[in-house]
Amino acid sequence: MSSQLDDEKLTWLERYAELIARNASLPIDVLAVARELGVRVERADRNSHNMPHGDLVRDGSGAMVARILTRYANTARISPRERFTIAHELGHFVLNRKFGSAALVDKKAYWRYEEFCNHFASTLLVPSFALTALDMRSPIPALFTLADSCKVTLEPAARRLSSHYPSIVYISARMVTRATGKNVAQVVWCSDAKIAQRYKHLDESTKLGGALLRKLRNSSSMPPLAPTIMGIEWSTRTEVIACLRDHRDRDDGTRTEFPDSKG
Repeated sequence: MSSQLDDEKLTWLERYAELIARNASLPIDVLAVARELGVRVERADRNSHNMPHGDLVRDGSGAMVARILTRYANTARISPRERFTIAHELGHFVLNRKFGSAALVDKKAYWRYEEFCNHFASTLLVPSFALTALDMRSPIPALFTLADSCKVTLEPAARRLSSHYPSIVYISARMVTRATGKNVAQVVWCSDAKIAQRYKHLDESTKLGGALLRKLRNSSSMPPLAPTIMGIEWSTRTEVIACLRDHRDRDDGTRTEFPDSKG
């Protein structure tokens, strides 16, 4: 896939997702969106951790079916993770309908295609109008509020916030112990792809690694933070999430700034 065609697909997917969500209320009714698109949603058994969380298939009549693959195929409740899975599969559907089935010749092409569908899902479930009402002076509570109102997990909510406010980066980490006995903060996900590629583990030799580890060790007080670390909070019983202010110059030579007022 050419870079120009990639950009065209990504732009079209984002605009189409925003168009679908434009007149809707939060949380977006992803099942209603599927019905409007003519896609049936079903549950199916997920027998292995190596299987994907969902897929898009045709039934015996030729109708499109977005399947949620889960160990709990009999439950009627749809979790935030499963909402994203459905939206992701709808991304495959609209992408194929608009541009035709892609020839995924290698792993790079495959994962690029998956990124497109993830972007569609994030934009559909966390539309732009959901971002502008947040008080970003408290970026971590704002993230939790956004994820809750949109009924998504923290990762897609964080990616949408970082896309809307390019100067902020969210990092989720857990503490792991290496074979040497050394504790490191293992990055679970990051809202900035470039930072995610650069850092897999953070140890105490870095300011961020030390701050994350102190928090993960159940420190009773917030550790002294570098100016670029805007806060660290528990996101689950075993993981913490940090918000950073990123002062890097952008490709166009401009410097992005963190919003210091509501909206």
